[in-house]
Amino acid sequence: MENIDEEHHAMRAALQNPIILEKILQNGSVHGKTARLVSHFWNKIILLSMPHPKLTLRLDPWGNHACNPIPFQQFCLTMEPRLARSITHLDLTGECDDHSAAQHLSSAESKLLQISGQFGHFIEDLWVDCDHADFIPTTLYKIVQNCLPNLKRLRVNFVESLENADEESNINVDFYPCTLHKLISLRIEDVTNHPGALKMTQWLLNSAPNLTYYFSDGNQLPDFGRNGSLKRVELNVSLIEVSDLQSANFLRKLNKILDQVKDTVELFYLRVGRELPYQFETGIGPRDLHIPRMKKLKEFENSALNLFSCGDKLQNIGTARMPNLQSLWLSACTSDTTLCDLLRNVMKEKDLFKEVENLHVENLHPVEVIAGLKTPFPKLENFSIYHDDMYSCLFSKVQSYLEAFAALGLKYLEIKVLVYVNKDNFSRFIQGFSNFGKLLSSLRGFKIRFNEKRNDFSEDLDLIEDRMAQMKQWLLQMKGVDDVYISGIRFTRETWEWMEIFIQENKIPIVFKEK
Repeated sequence: MENIDEEHHAMRAALQNPIILEKILQNGSVHGKTARLVSHFWNKIILLSMPHPKLTLRLDPWGNHACNPIPFQQFCLTMEPRLARSITHLDLTGECDDHSAAQHLSSAESKLLQISGQFGHFIEDLWVDCDHADFIPTTLYKIVQNCLPNLKRLRVNFVESLENADEESNINVDFYPCTLHKLISLRIEDVTNHPGALKMTQWLLNSAPNLTYYFSDGNQLPDFGRNGSLKRVELNVSLIEVSDLQSANFLRKLNKILDQVKDTVELFYLRVGRELPYQFETGIGPRDLHIPRMKKLKEFENSALNLFSCGDKLQNIGTARMPNLQSLWLSACTSDTTLCDLLRNVMKEKDLFKEVENLHVENLHPVEVIAGLKTPFPKLENFSIYHDDMYSCLFSKVQSYLEAFAALGLKYLEIKVLVYVNKDNFSRFIQGFSNFGKLLSSLRGFKIRFNEKRNDFSEDLDLIEDRMAQMKQWLLQMKGVDDVYISGIRFTRETWEWMEIFIQENKIPIVFKEK
């Protein structure tokens, strides 16, 4: 009996020892999900160690009780507090078919006040959708300032109807300074251009000295003067006139941001939306960005090279100025020749990007330019190319493209192409891939996506003589690649039945997805 008690005591002691759990997880033989079931103590340790919560309280605006806060308040009486760690989709947009906008907003606001007041110390992630201007100073600001000391990640969407709100309703409200020490991630989606939204955004930035990630989708560029720890910045600029984009004021703000983050930023993305493609045909030419040296920068994107220049040979973002740059995303807002012309110049610059291993380009068609990228990008391993314009010639020149890709000595290749019905066909594409294995023998991974706006790309293998033999040959060429992913093709039932068996029998590492 004493031996049994001693064994139980030893077991209990082991289950209270976090070092044992750490060694088990490091060994990799037991998954965290399984280890959580061993004891309450281990479950708590694993939950608290997760960088992002796996369980989320989703406060959707739909359902029988969407506009009635009472059931939610009753739920909070017995709710496990840790469930409040992550709260998403709290809707304050006033959209409800069965109740007035005022009732819907009042209910949603009541829920946020309830859970923030009761579980504020547990909340680490919060996602709010808002179109009510008065909510910004009266509730959101006060809750963030007073109730959420452990908030780490905040996402706020200011949606369209905020545009119609009284701009003077909150612009003069004082946002008193505070310090959100633990806030490290801020996502702002603002399509309203409302001054109250910008004021709230700037207050959040000023209050978050340890912020490492900032994402914005809208027209406003904030000030990062108090954010000395930013590592990742994503600026999505949309729904704005080109005249405003290229104005002296916008350029001044953008250049100021680049200067403010130059010493800390590791990932910087500048994207311009394509919602109004024809407005970009201005003939003005790109404006020069004043890009400082960024010693820590690892990834850089400019999707508006026809509007914002990085130098006539991209020299302003070369390895000499960005010694740790490893990944580049380059494109233009339109299907003009801006990117092609730039890369023709870059082809002549030996080792301009000598440390870059990953390159993504869009609508780059000349195969000689693609093949010539080996000179400025000697260490290129991962190449991603996306064709989404009407001039895509990938289908008619598959062999030429493969030869150009082969010249780069790649390990990973990703192709994304927009398919035009009645113009492109899968049979022609397959025939062009006849030398895939020989040309791209160095590949470890290959991914291709066919995008078609109306439906999936249908195969037409019946147009090929000995179609089954050619398809099998094509599949076998994939066998030497570790990982193959192909999406966007809708095979006939007859084709898929024999293909699935053939892939399994030959152990070909290929995954097909219709979408």
